[in-house]
Amino acid sequence: MIAAAGRRASRTRAAPTSFAVLLPLLAGPVGAFASEACDQCEDLCRLVDQYQQKEKGIELWKQYASSTPEADRIALPANVTEMISLENHVYGQFKAWPDTRKQNGELPCAVPANAPQSTPVETDLTTTSDSSCEIRYNGKKLEGPNLKDFEKAVGCKVMSDATIAHETEHQEICMRAHSDQEGLKTLDEPSFVAQNELQAWTEHRDVLRDAIRALAGRCGWEPTKRQKSSPVSVPSTKQAKDMQARGWKASKALKRRKP
Repeated sequence: MIAAAGRRASRTRAAPTSFAVLLPLLAGPVGAFASEACDQCEDLCRLVDQYQQKEKGIELWKQYASSTPEADRIALPANVTEMISLENHVYGQFKAWPDTRKQNGELPCAVPANAPQSTPVETDLTTTSDSSCEIRYNGKKLEGPNLKDFEKAVGCKVMSDATIAHETEHQEICMRAHSDQEGLKTLDEPSFVAQNELQAWTEHRDVLRDAIRALAGRCGWEPTKRQKSSPVSVPSTKQAKDMQARGWKASKALKRRKP
């Protein structure tokens, strides 16, 4: 998310809750039920859920993005004229989605009763819209100890890497806009904002997808013919649940074997 210089857009009352915060809460506490590296079979289902969430976000942002032919774009309400009102509008659409997932049996994977618990934490990043185009966490530049704090808060290297890739895309767009006065004028224009988010969410999704495909291959994923034919397919919710269940069983067995 690009925030106006000197403030965090997701913390003003007019702005929606940051998507970076919203999405983990829909799937469960950030850092819960996953290894820090997120490279174990029991991590897979949660990563697939995050991937599905990014796919939904891409679908929503694409409706309004400048890269979508104008004839195919969804008309925005008259009161949606800049970044904050657009984010509120898309947030409202996204907020209704969990109910649909529940009805369709597509909710995040069940968590074993003895799984370790963790407290929800804020893990959103923002990119300033001033000429520094700085990526920040908790109001400070994302570097050094602050970067380590962010990664620790997320508790899953795959997810923190994907979020950083998301904001890096925002940063690059911001820097290009500041190199051109005409481009700078578009930073708050709805179709540009939607395009900006579309590109960032796509980058976020792609990082998750690469990690999921690598992990699934080690966790006994048996892709369908259709999945085999696509170089970008990922396990379905059911496949991920099955592999996660096997991962938890294997983890328990290993613990029982330890002296």
